[in-house]
Amino acid sequence: MDIGGYIRTVLEQGTLDLEIYRIRQLMIGAEQYRHANKAHHSHNVSMLTAIFKALLSAKEAREKGVQQIRENDRRST
Repeated sequence: MDIGGYIRTVLEQGTLDLEIYRIRQLMIGAEQYRHANKAHHSHNVSMLTAIFKALLSAKEAREKGVQQIRENDRRST
């Protein structure tokens, strides 16, 4: 899976917060309803975790960029 491409698509669509919520719910569901095949379950959980971390990193980067713009706007006035 191309996580970077997925993140770019989410950012382009403006659905970052929605995707964070959706992946979080999938992670909870994966723990509540474990797959009978432990290898499959482990792979699923690790993929969801990687996606969730990437989404959180994208959110932090976006918030940091917004904060820098606000600080620059305050300095210029």
